[in-house]
Amino acid sequence: ENPPSPWTWGAGERAFAASVSAYWGNFANSRTPNGPLPVPTEWPLYTADADVVLRLYFDKLISFPLQKGYLQTQCDFFDTIGY
Repeated sequence: ENPPSPWTWGAGERAFAASVSAYWGNFANSRTPNGPLPVPTEWPLYTADADVVLRLYFDKLISFPLQKGYLQTQCDFFDTIGY
């Protein structure tokens, strides 16, 4: 049984938490977030050439989109100053 909580989770929040837990559990168990437990979207290996990331967020709708060039302008700025 779960410990008492001051928050009430909806079905979407529980599903999102289960998905994120599956990513972390997979990574801890097999060094990849993509298995053995099923996940909603395969998490791609990051390379600078592809610059594709998996964004995890929950806002009325569970979403696990792949996005190319996420925060590229901000990251490019830091590259110019040698950070």
